[in-house]
Amino acid sequence: MLYFLVALFASALGSVTGIGGGLIIRPALTVMGFDVGLATFTSAASVFVMSCFSIVARRVWKTDIEMSSLGLLAVGSIAGAFAGAYILSFLQPVAVSLLFILFLMIIGVLLIAKKHFSARNISNPWLKIGIGLVVGVTAGLFGIGGGLMLMIALMYLFGSKPKEAVVQSLFVAMLASAAALIQYVINGFADFSLLVYVLPGSILGGIFGLLVAKRMQENTVVVLLLMIVAAGIASQVFFVATY
Repeated sequence: MLYFLVALFASALGSVTGIGGGLIIRPALTVMGFDVGLATFTSAASVFVMSCFSIVARRVWKTDIEMSSLGLLAVGSIAGAFAGAYILSFLQPVAVSLLFILFLMIIGVLLIAKKHFSARNISNPWLKIGIGLVVGVTAGLFGIGGGLMLMIALMYLFGSKPKEAVVQSLFVAMLASAAALIQYVINGFADFSLLVYVLPGSILGGIFGLLVAKRMQENTVVVLLLMIVAAGIASQVFFVATY
């Protein structure tokens, strides 16, 4: 029941903010004492399922989704997810958590400094693929779908508004997490023991988050992202300290 509630809460926030929920599920599972490989695989599976249902629900409810500019980002993210998941097989759990803390700190700084950046609109195809690769590597390495990194890229580098970036981010996170899951299976990380509890929560959380997102203000999305980042850093510091 606890795992279901964690997935429900994480996926609801993930659907609202575009990060997919993995940023909450993975740290929560490691703090609960689960192996990093199991936590990462379970998190990626949750992100994939929640993103699929969120995207389908938005299409059914005729919500506008601008996907024309995401092709090259998606290609890069899929390749990067395979690479990140492969790299994970060579790292110790503490090393992964330390990298995760560093990643979250960088994201936190960028979110805080958002008002000092002017939005760009990148058109260079190789740069789009490169950004997608970075997003994919974080998805594969940390099992978080890459949504958090992609939210930053879409808002700062592609001029997307926060609520628009949420939908675009979920789409790419769906593809990146699918690629990461395939590589996890190849690496021997596939452990389905928690999915029976987590996936129902992910589905319901994604639908609930979509209903909330319709009424959410743009600035609220950024505030929620900062809160999630802070909680993620705290949980990983606790994991490293008690490992």
